[in-house]
Amino acid sequence: MKKADIKAIVKNLNKDELRDLISVAQGVLSALFSSDEIEDNIKESRFSKGYECPKCQCKDVNKNGKTRGRQRYICKRCRCTFDEFTMSPFSSTNLGLDKWLKYCELMILGLSIRQCATEIGVGVKTSFYMRHRILDVINLSLKNDMVEGIVEVDEVFIRESYKGNHSKSTTFKMPREPRKRGKGKKDKKKRGISNDQICIETGVDRKGNIVMGAVCNGRITTNDIIRFFDGKIGEDVTFVVDSHKSYLSINKDLNVELKRVPRGKSMIDSVYHLQHVNSLHSGFKRWLMHFNGVSTKYISNYLAWFKFLQLSKKNKKSDRIKDMLVNVATKETCITINTIRNRYIELA
Repeated sequence: MKKADIKAIVKNLNKDELRDLISVAQGVLSALFSSDEIEDNIKESRFSKGYECPKCQCKDVNKNGKTRGRQRYICKRCRCTFDEFTMSPFSSTNLGLDKWLKYCELMILGLSIRQCATEIGVGVKTSFYMRHRILDVINLSLKNDMVEGIVEVDEVFIRESYKGNHSKSTTFKMPREPRKRGKGKKDKKKRGISNDQICIETGVDRKGNIVMGAVCNGRITTNDIIRFFDGKIGEDVTFVVDSHKSYLSINKDLNVELKRVPRGKSMIDSVYHLQHVNSLHSGFKRWLMHFNGVSTKYISNYLAWFKFLQLSKKNKKSDRIKDMLVNVATKETCITINTIRNRYIELA
């Protein structure tokens, strides 16, 4: 549209319509500039060591035209063409970066899949796969996090869930009778901790570092604790734990000092206590309730999501969105609809 035509349209608008037009224009421009800025950040992060072929890691490349405004490159060795999004979760999608940017913003706010779909203007299935493409990469990037110093260790339990439509599946078989709404005769909730629950082991240090993972069904054992924390702790670590017997002999295998909080209490003194980890578990359960149940096979992704929100909660909202998107776009990984759909329950 020509500038003269735009002026002619604007002249016929009243004050309220002009205000609406200005607010819409500001929103569009801010989104445009932020997406351009983030695209530059993605390119800078992806090619931090120079332009490199993602297939053969050869650095002898040439420019090879543009696609959708993005510069493409060609490798002189293997003749593979690529850009900054090749072999990333965004490589096989027709959605623009602005929509992914908006989706990350909605995830920071904790909106449901259906709400995100409405806001973005995509289907519910597309929204689901967008979410798990992002979460898969976040989960991958946070897997190697470690804790150090004084570490509060405790576990939290959530009910095992097989949420989803399995009617068309040829490989999945329900290991139990499906639960119905309300209290049926066959849906008897077991008292206390049982194998119908997933145990999530958690470690939180005083610097705010977090390790969380679904480790087993039912009560945690000493071997589960050792296996989970192996490679996740630094040197000269002190574990603050509760009085459960599974923690009695972990100090030798993990080479940590053990401080046990007596039964019925949450602290030994003002230094050795479990208040941070208990607070984290309370926040996690409240946050998880918004999703009306999460399938256990995706719980590791939701743990990574919650962990990301906790680690970045002191940052500005714009920085959190930017960090999430840049982190996702710069990871070389092959995530497809089938890898998300055909997932099985994996315990740490």
